[in-house]
Amino acid sequence: MAQGNRIPQKMPDRAVQNFTTKKNTHKRPRFYIKEIVENIFGGIIIGSTIFVGGINCGAMANALNLYDKLIRSIGKLFKNFNYNFLLLLQIATGIISGIFLFSQMILDLMQKFEYPMMYLFMGVIIGSLPSIYRRGKIKKFNPLYFLWVILGGGLAYALNFLPKNHFISNPTDFQNYVMLFISGIISAIAILIPGINLSHSLYFIGMYNSILSSIINFDLLNLFLIFLGFFIGCLLTAKILSFTIKRFPAPTHLIIIGLMLVCVIEIFPGMPNNYIIVACIAGFIFGAGGVYLITK
Repeated sequence: MAQGNRIPQKMPDRAVQNFTTKKNTHKRPRFYIKEIVENIFGGIIIGSTIFVGGINCGAMANALNLYDKLIRSIGKLFKNFNYNFLLLLQIATGIISGIFLFSQMILDLMQKFEYPMMYLFMGVIIGSLPSIYRRGKIKKFNPLYFLWVILGGGLAYALNFLPKNHFISNPTDFQNYVMLFISGIISAIAILIPGINLSHSLYFIGMYNSILSSIINFDLLNLFLIFLGFFIGCLLTAKILSFTIKRFPAPTHLIIIGLMLVCVIEIFPGMPNNYIIVACIAGFIFGAGGVYLITK
Protein backbone atom coordinates (compact mmCIF):
# COMPACT_ATOMS: atom_id res chain seq x y z
CA MET A 1 0.00 0.00 0.00
CA ALA A 2 1.29 3.52 -0.80
CA GLN A 3 2.84 5.47 2.00
CA GLY A 4 0.40 8.37 1.60
CA ASN A 5 -2.62 6.04 1.98
CA ARG A 6 -1.65 4.39 5.25
CA ILE A 7 -4.50 3.75 7.62
CA PRO A 8 -3.77 5.38 10.97
CA GLN A 9 -3.03 2.84 13.65
CA LYS A 10 -5.38 2.45 16.57
CA MET A 11 -4.44 4.59 19.51
CA PRO A 12 -3.16 2.47 22.43
CA ASP A 13 -5.49 2.11 25.38
CA ARG A 14 -3.13 4.00 27.72
CA ALA A 15 -2.88 6.89 25.29
CA VAL A 16 -6.66 6.96 24.98
CA GLN A 17 -6.93 6.99 28.77
CA ASN A 18 -4.40 9.82 29.13
CA PHE A 19 -6.05 11.83 26.37
CA THR A 20 -9.46 11.39 27.94
CA THR A 21 -8.14 12.30 31.37
CA LYS A 22 -6.37 15.45 30.15
CA LYS A 23 -9.44 16.45 28.20
CA ASN A 24 -11.84 16.18 31.09
CA THR A 25 -9.83 17.13 34.21
CA HIS A 26 -10.15 20.88 33.72
CA LYS A 27 -13.95 20.76 33.85
CA ARG A 28 -14.59 21.09 37.58
CA PRO A 29 -17.11 23.90 38.04
CA ARG A 30 -18.11 22.88 41.57
CA PHE A 31 -14.54 22.58 42.82
CA TYR A 32 -13.57 25.84 41.13
CA ILE A 33 -16.50 27.72 42.69
CA LYS A 34 -15.64 26.25 46.09
CA GLU A 35 -12.02 27.38 45.69
CA ILE A 36 -13.11 30.92 44.76
CA VAL A 37 -15.35 31.12 47.83
CA GLU A 38 -12.56 29.82 50.09
CA ASN A 39 -10.04 32.32 48.69
CA ILE A 40 -12.36 35.33 48.99
CA PHE A 41 -13.61 34.30 52.45
CA GLY A 42 -10.04 33.76 53.64
CA GLY A 43 -9.08 37.17 52.27
CA ILE A 44 -12.00 38.78 54.15
CA ILE A 45 -10.79 37.29 57.43
CA ILE A 46 -7.20 38.43 56.73
CA GLY A 47 -8.41 41.95 55.86
CA SER A 48 -10.66 42.23 58.90
CA THR A 49 -7.74 41.41 61.25
CA ILE A 50 -5.05 43.32 59.38
CA PHE A 51 -4.90 46.11 61.97
CA VAL A 52 -4.69 43.79 64.97
CA GLY A 53 -1.25 44.21 66.50
CA GLY A 54 0.95 41.12 66.46
CA ILE A 55 -0.98 39.35 63.67
CA ASN A 56 0.16 39.89 60.09
CA CYS A 57 -1.14 38.56 56.78
CA GLY A 58 1.28 35.62 56.84
CA ALA A 59 0.04 34.46 60.23
CA MET A 60 -3.64 34.61 59.28
CA ALA A 61 -2.98 33.00 55.88
CA ASN A 62 -1.29 30.12 57.71
CA ALA A 63 -4.18 29.86 60.14
CA LEU A 64 -6.63 29.65 57.22
CA ASN A 65 -4.53 27.12 55.27
CA LEU A 66 -3.96 29.62 52.45
CA TYR A 67 -0.27 30.30 53.03
CA ASP A 68 1.36 27.69 50.79
CA LYS A 69 -1.08 28.46 47.98
CA LEU A 70 -0.51 32.21 48.35
CA ILE A 71 3.29 31.91 48.39
CA ARG A 72 3.30 29.55 45.41
CA SER A 73 1.07 31.88 43.37
CA ILE A 74 3.21 34.95 44.10
CA GLY A 75 6.50 33.13 43.52
CA LYS A 76 5.32 31.65 40.21
CA LEU A 77 3.19 34.59 39.13
CA PHE A 78 4.58 34.79 35.59
CA LYS A 79 4.89 31.03 35.06
CA ASN A 80 1.15 30.41 34.97
CA PHE A 81 -0.01 34.02 34.96
CA ASN A 82 -3.74 33.60 34.34
CA TYR A 83 -4.36 31.13 37.17
CA ASN A 84 -1.99 32.77 39.67
CA PHE A 85 -3.23 36.29 38.93
CA LEU A 86 -6.88 35.26 39.34
CA LEU A 87 -6.11 33.45 42.60
CA LEU A 88 -4.28 36.49 43.99
CA LEU A 89 -7.08 38.73 42.76
CA GLN A 90 -9.62 36.64 44.67
CA ILE A 91 -7.61 36.84 47.89
CA ALA A 92 -6.91 40.57 47.38
CA THR A 93 -10.62 41.21 46.76
CA GLY A 94 -11.41 39.49 50.05
CA ILE A 95 -8.69 41.43 51.92
CA ILE A 96 -9.91 44.80 50.63
CA SER A 97 -13.51 43.86 51.42
CA GLY A 98 -12.50 42.76 54.91
CA ILE A 99 -10.64 46.02 55.56
CA PHE A 100 -13.57 48.22 54.55
CA LEU A 101 -16.40 46.08 55.94
CA PHE A 102 -15.13 44.45 59.13
CA SER A 103 -11.74 45.84 60.28
CA GLN A 104 -13.30 48.72 62.24
CA MET A 105 -15.77 46.34 63.86
CA ILE A 106 -12.90 44.08 64.94
CA LEU A 107 -11.01 47.08 66.37
CA ASP A 108 -14.13 48.16 68.28
CA LEU A 109 -14.52 44.67 69.69
CA MET A 110 -10.84 44.73 70.64
CA GLN A 111 -11.41 47.91 72.63
CA LYS A 112 -14.53 46.64 74.41
CA PHE A 113 -13.48 43.01 74.92
CA GLU A 114 -9.68 43.08 74.67
CA TYR A 115 -8.90 39.94 76.68
CA PRO A 116 -11.52 37.60 75.15
CA MET A 117 -10.66 38.80 71.63
CA MET A 118 -6.92 38.29 72.17
CA TYR A 119 -7.54 34.80 73.52
CA LEU A 120 -9.74 34.13 70.49
CA PHE A 121 -6.87 35.05 68.15
CA MET A 122 -4.44 33.01 70.26
CA GLY A 123 -6.76 30.05 69.82
CA VAL A 124 -6.91 30.63 66.06
CA ILE A 125 -3.11 30.50 65.83
CA ILE A 126 -2.72 27.49 68.13
CA GLY A 127 -5.49 25.64 66.30
CA SER A 128 -3.68 26.08 62.98
CA LEU A 129 -0.42 24.46 64.15
CA PRO A 130 -1.49 20.83 63.45
CA SER A 131 -2.37 21.81 59.87
CA ILE A 132 1.04 23.47 59.40
CA TYR A 133 2.71 20.38 60.83
CA ARG A 134 0.83 18.13 58.37
CA ARG A 135 1.81 20.37 55.45
CA GLY A 136 5.43 19.68 56.38
CA LYS A 137 4.90 16.05 55.29
CA ILE A 138 6.60 14.81 58.44
CA LYS A 139 6.23 11.03 58.49
CA LYS A 140 8.08 10.31 61.70
CA PHE A 141 8.65 12.75 64.55
CA ASN A 142 12.24 13.49 65.54
CA PRO A 143 13.08 15.38 68.77
CA LEU A 144 15.66 17.36 66.77
CA TYR A 145 12.75 19.01 64.94
CA PHE A 146 12.34 21.22 68.01
CA LEU A 147 15.55 22.97 66.92
CA TRP A 148 13.83 24.24 63.76
CA VAL A 149 10.91 25.51 65.82
CA ILE A 150 13.29 27.27 68.23
CA LEU A 151 15.26 28.72 65.30
CA GLY A 152 12.16 30.23 63.70
CA GLY A 153 10.78 31.56 66.95
CA GLY A 154 14.14 32.84 68.16
CA LEU A 155 14.86 34.81 64.99
CA ALA A 156 11.42 36.44 64.95
CA TYR A 157 11.50 37.23 68.68
CA ALA A 158 15.00 38.72 68.44
CA LEU A 159 13.78 41.25 65.89
CA ASN A 160 11.69 42.88 68.62
CA PHE A 161 14.89 43.97 70.37
CA LEU A 162 16.48 45.71 67.40
CA PRO A 163 17.20 49.41 68.02
CA LYS A 164 15.13 52.06 66.27
CA ASN A 165 16.37 54.48 63.62
CA HIS A 166 19.44 52.35 63.01
CA PHE A 167 20.12 53.62 59.47
CA ILE A 168 20.71 57.07 57.93
CA SER A 169 19.55 59.86 60.25
CA ASN A 170 19.54 62.81 57.80
CA PRO A 171 19.27 61.31 54.32
CA THR A 172 19.63 63.23 51.07
CA ASP A 173 16.80 63.09 48.54
CA PHE A 174 18.46 60.24 46.65
CA GLN A 175 19.16 58.32 49.86
CA ASN A 176 15.55 58.84 50.93
CA TYR A 177 14.28 57.41 47.61
CA VAL A 178 16.53 54.37 48.04
CA MET A 179 15.31 53.88 51.61
CA LEU A 180 11.69 54.13 50.49
CA PHE A 181 12.36 51.37 47.96
CA ILE A 182 14.07 49.25 50.64
CA SER A 183 11.16 49.96 52.98
CA GLY A 184 8.82 48.43 50.41
CA ILE A 185 10.93 45.27 50.30
CA ILE A 186 11.04 45.06 54.11
CA SER A 187 7.28 45.61 54.27
CA ALA A 188 6.74 42.66 51.93
CA ILE A 189 8.96 40.43 54.07
CA ALA A 190 7.22 41.52 57.28
CA ILE A 191 3.76 40.93 55.80
CA LEU A 192 4.47 37.53 54.24
CA ILE A 193 6.54 35.98 57.04
CA PRO A 194 4.57 35.31 60.26
CA GLY A 195 5.84 36.71 63.54
CA ILE A 196 7.61 39.76 62.10
CA ASN A 197 6.27 43.11 63.27
CA LEU A 198 5.90 45.50 60.32
CA SER A 199 5.88 48.74 62.28
CA HIS A 200 8.92 47.72 64.34
CA SER A 201 10.79 46.74 61.17
CA LEU A 202 10.12 50.16 59.66
CA TYR A 203 11.09 51.89 62.92
CA PHE A 204 14.36 49.92 62.83
CA ILE A 205 15.40 51.50 59.51
CA GLY A 206 13.96 54.87 60.54
CA MET A 207 11.33 54.99 57.77
CA TYR A 208 8.04 54.56 59.64
CA ASN A 209 7.22 58.28 59.76
CA SER A 210 8.34 58.82 56.14
CA ILE A 211 6.04 56.09 54.85
CA LEU A 212 3.15 57.31 56.99
CA SER A 213 3.68 60.85 55.71
CA SER A 214 3.82 59.65 52.09
CA ILE A 215 0.49 57.87 52.51
CA ILE A 216 -1.23 60.79 54.27
CA ASN A 217 0.06 63.38 51.76
CA PHE A 218 -0.48 61.00 48.81
CA ASP A 219 3.04 61.59 47.50
CA LEU A 220 2.89 59.72 44.18
CA LEU A 221 6.65 59.39 43.65
CA ASN A 222 7.25 58.07 47.16
CA LEU A 223 4.27 55.73 46.94
CA PHE A 224 5.50 54.40 43.58
CA LEU A 225 8.93 53.60 45.06
CA ILE A 226 7.35 51.93 48.08
CA PHE A 227 5.00 49.89 45.88
CA LEU A 228 7.85 48.93 43.52
CA GLY A 229 9.94 47.71 46.44
CA PHE A 230 6.93 45.93 47.91
CA PHE A 231 6.19 44.17 44.61
CA ILE A 232 9.80 43.05 44.14
CA GLY A 233 10.03 42.06 47.80
CA CYS A 234 6.90 39.91 47.48
CA LEU A 235 8.28 38.15 44.40
CA LEU A 236 11.70 37.49 45.95
CA THR A 237 10.36 36.42 49.34
CA ALA A 238 7.73 34.16 47.78
CA LYS A 239 10.26 32.58 45.40
CA ILE A 240 12.57 31.74 48.29
CA LEU A 241 9.74 30.41 50.45
CA SER A 242 8.22 28.49 47.54
CA PHE A 243 11.59 26.85 46.89
CA THR A 244 12.13 25.89 50.55
CA ILE A 245 8.55 24.64 50.95
CA LYS A 246 9.00 22.37 47.92
CA ARG A 247 12.55 21.16 48.61
CA PHE A 248 12.61 21.23 52.41
CA PRO A 249 8.97 20.99 53.54
CA ALA A 250 9.63 19.71 57.06
CA PRO A 251 12.22 22.31 58.22
CA THR A 252 10.35 25.16 56.51
CA HIS A 253 7.00 24.39 58.14
CA LEU A 254 8.63 23.75 61.52
CA ILE A 255 10.26 27.19 61.30
CA ILE A 256 6.84 28.62 60.41
CA ILE A 257 5.44 26.98 63.55
CA GLY A 258 8.13 28.78 65.56
CA LEU A 259 7.17 32.06 63.89
CA MET A 260 3.49 31.46 64.65
CA LEU A 261 4.29 30.82 68.32
CA VAL A 262 5.97 34.23 68.44
CA CYS A 263 2.66 35.72 67.26
CA VAL A 264 1.01 34.09 70.30
CA ILE A 265 3.61 35.65 72.59
CA GLU A 266 3.17 39.07 71.01
CA ILE A 267 -0.62 39.16 71.38
CA PHE A 268 -0.77 37.50 74.82
CA PRO A 269 -2.49 40.15 77.00
CA GLY A 270 -1.75 38.51 80.33
CA MET A 271 -3.84 36.41 82.69
CA PRO A 272 -7.48 37.55 82.95
CA ASN A 273 -9.15 38.28 86.26
CA ASN A 274 -12.52 37.40 87.76
CA TYR A 275 -15.37 36.45 85.43
CA ILE A 276 -13.47 37.50 82.27
CA ILE A 277 -11.51 34.24 82.46
CA VAL A 278 -14.63 32.30 81.40
CA ALA A 279 -15.03 34.42 78.25
CA CYS A 280 -11.30 34.08 77.51
CA ILE A 281 -11.41 30.29 77.81
CA ALA A 282 -14.52 30.17 75.63
CA GLY A 283 -12.90 32.44 73.03
CA PHE A 284 -9.71 30.36 72.98
CA ILE A 285 -11.60 27.08 72.58
CA PHE A 286 -13.84 28.55 69.88
CA GLY A 287 -10.86 29.92 67.92
CA ALA A 288 -8.68 26.83 68.27
CA GLY A 289 -11.48 24.32 67.68
CA GLY A 290 -12.98 26.20 64.74
CA VAL A 291 -9.68 26.55 62.87
CA TYR A 292 -8.69 22.96 63.65
CA LEU A 293 -11.94 21.61 62.22
CA ILE A 294 -11.77 23.86 59.15
CA THR A 295 -8.17 22.92 58.30
CA LYS A 296 -8.44 19.25 59.29
